[in-house]
Amino acid sequence: MTWLFRFLLFVMAFYLIQKVVAYIFGGWSKSTRNQGAASAPTGTRAIKGQMVKDPQCGMYVASSLALFLETEEQKVYFCSEDCRDAYLKQRELEVSSRS
Repeated sequence: MTWLFRFLLFVMAFYLIQKVVAYIFGGWSKSTRNQGAASAPTGTRAIKGQMVKDPQCGMYVASSLALFLETEEQKVYFCSEDCRDAYLKQRELEVSSRS
């Protein structure tokens, strides 16, 4: 019976220590997180606009950060230059195969 009591005492002490450490560091990280949010590092762009799907790889990107290409039908957004170039090559192949 004493081993059960010692085990429960250990579990309760561990839980209490965990809560105290989480309270101390949780409160500290919340206050520093709010200060950092007010001043964003220079050279970063804000993520604004709607999420758009890259037709080449299927990845979703914020329209403010995406590369785009205006076609006759619509504006097409890309996550990277590689996807844009692959899309252009694919379109050229489709156009040349129709001719």
